[in-house]
Amino acid sequence: MLLFVPKALGPINYGNFSYIRDTFQNIIQTSDLNLGTAHSNVAARKVDSQNETNFYFTFVFLIGLLLIFSTLIITLFNFNKFLFPGQESKFIFLGAILAYFMYLFTNLMSFSDSKSLTVGFEIRAIIINIIIFLFFLVLFFSNQLNLINYFFYRLFLYFILIISAFYFFIYQNKFKFNLFNPFGAQFRKIFFKFLTFSGPLILLSFFGLLFTFFDRWFLQIIDGSKSQGMYSLAFALSSIAGLFLSPFTPLVMQTVAKADEEKDHNLIISTFSNVKLLYLISVFLSLFFIFHVDQILQLTGGSSFNFGKTTIMIMFLHPMHVVYGQIAGGSLIALKKTKLYTNISIFTTIIGFFITYFLIAPVNYKIPGLGLNSFGLALKVVILQFISVNIQTFFICKYLKIRYYNFLKSQFLIPIPIILIAFLEFYFIDKFYVNTSIIRIIISLIESIFIWLFLIVILIYINPKLFFLNKNMVDSFKIKLLKKFKFIK
Repeated sequence: MLLFVPKALGPINYGNFSYIRDTFQNIIQTSDLNLGTAHSNVAARKVDSQNETNFYFTFVFLIGLLLIFSTLIITLFNFNKFLFPGQESKFIFLGAILAYFMYLFTNLMSFSDSKSLTVGFEIRAIIINIIIFLFFLVLFFSNQLNLINYFFYRLFLYFILIISAFYFFIYQNKFKFNLFNPFGAQFRKIFFKFLTFSGPLILLSFFGLLFTFFDRWFLQIIDGSKSQGMYSLAFALSSIAGLFLSPFTPLVMQTVAKADEEKDHNLIISTFSNVKLLYLISVFLSLFFIFHVDQILQLTGGSSFNFGKTTIMIMFLHPMHVVYGQIAGGSLIALKKTKLYTNISIFTTIIGFFITYFLIAPVNYKIPGLGLNSFGLALKVVILQFISVNIQTFFICKYLKIRYYNFLKSQFLIPIPIILIAFLEFYFIDKFYVNTSIIRIIISLIESIFIWLFLIVILIYINPKLFFLNKNMVDSFKIKLLKKFKFIK
């Protein structure tokens, strides 16, 4: 999608789309009251969680009704001028519905993870995405890809995904959905049961909504949709690295939750320690994108986004620590340390507010800032992510009685060999390339990633300690690989 959408829409319309969608996603996530997290935890711990599932999806349905009503109020009384500066009412409505469809589908995906149906669910989602992507290509190559058509395309995609997901669960006999009476005793009973788990997270949700909304709203006020589009592209590109690792998060949370239920302390430690291996993968992807930012920008945004190359580069540092945040934060929640998780997140969120203002506010304001616009917001995200995940990791290590210093040290030392590989590739290969076509750029990136992989595998084989890996684990993986390809019996 990133090969087509930013170029077709341009920085301003791409910024409008992302700003509306992301704002409604934050509003919906806050309205969820973190009951989705509580539901995932219960569904993972209990074989039969039908009542809890029926309650939660009734709650999700009520959020949809509330969202439509709220959007009507916002547009009828012209509140959109303050909440969505410069945006048309029709796009606000489409953005609200799209954000809700995405929220519903994400919850269905989490349910599939909790019931060990991930593979079947994902395969169907991939097939649907590929088929409907063909309609997108028709729009693009017929020059019909404008903002309103892109909204309709995304709505149609998620509508089909949701219908397919419900059918899949019914077929697997894992989901017999019945609406609960929201005023009934059973609804109230499960609601308050979930609140005992997610209660501390509710305050965090409201803090998150307020300060996350401020980030994007302040950027919109200061520099408009063009800067918004630049930040959105940078965030979307950086999320590609996270896509390879995000499926591990719910699996880690489920393993930790089950191990905690069974009082298996060693399994919790071994599961959490996998964060170093996942961090290695995220560092590899992040640094690869940073050192090939020119090629990636030519493939995606094109020349209209060249003004924000530094924004993209700094944002590519974000996925490096996202994996730590996903695993550390997810483990705290799985261990029912929601109050601690909330306190850490609120503390860093408040700090983030001041960082945002200082980095984005123009130099001529009464309280002057650095006026860095989209680059400033990207820098803030990276700084805050590093602070937040290290505080979370410290408390996880304290609870598990393992050394935090080893995890901190790995964050700085693991990237060093990969950075050296990056400079070697640039010196011997990249500086001799003059990319003139999309095909040549893609071939160049494929060549580069294989070179990086080859060199890193050699380094891991020679000295796995460089990447904080265990030699026995590497040898075990090598034997399994050889057996897989039938080189040995």
